[in-house]
Amino acid sequence: MIASLQGIIQHKTDEYVIIDVSGVGYQVWVNPRTLARIGGVEETTFLFTCLLYKEDRPMLYGFLSLREYDLFRLLTTVSGVGPKGALAILDIAPSEEIEQAIVEENIKLLSSVSGVGKRTAERISLELKERITPHARSDGQSNSVSAGSNELVEALEALGYKQQQIQEAVKQVDTSQSDLQEQVKNALGILKK
Repeated sequence: MIASLQGIIQHKTDEYVIIDVSGVGYQVWVNPRTLARIGGVEETTFLFTCLLYKEDRPMLYGFLSLREYDLFRLLTTVSGVGPKGALAILDIAPSEEIEQAIVEENIKLLSSVSGVGKRTAERISLELKERITPHARSDGQSNSVSAGSNELVEALEALGYKQQQIQEAVKQVDTSQSDLQEQVKNALGILKK
């Protein structure tokens, strides 16, 4: 899996950029909000990426933060919201506002995206409001996984573990003292018991 890219922007269009990473050009699909913030041609940039297959063709989607990446992945789990729709939703407002709109069932904001109707917006809110991370919640609810362990959660998700398994393993791993590789190793040891 290609989790991130750092390289020189070779080309920009309205929908994607080509990033040269040590002589290999990667086409990365981004929304206009990201496109405006990544810099210009010949500048160095860094993007978190999500590799998805669309009609048997691999496509890379790019984000400036892990929060945007996480929200993109959540949005694409909703029936009727593909990668293009998820990118469009991420373009309407900062991630924090979109997460808040999901939690508070702000259908007006969610359906303001071209191609996302009222029913799809309602489905997004219904399916995702309980899955939004604690930093987005205004009601004071918290999750058993701390914000500092997001990278560990993502790594375990990428390995195919279910949320409940991940939650239990992350509770037992000290994420403040070791690097991500060591955290993953410790979590895998716990998961294999």
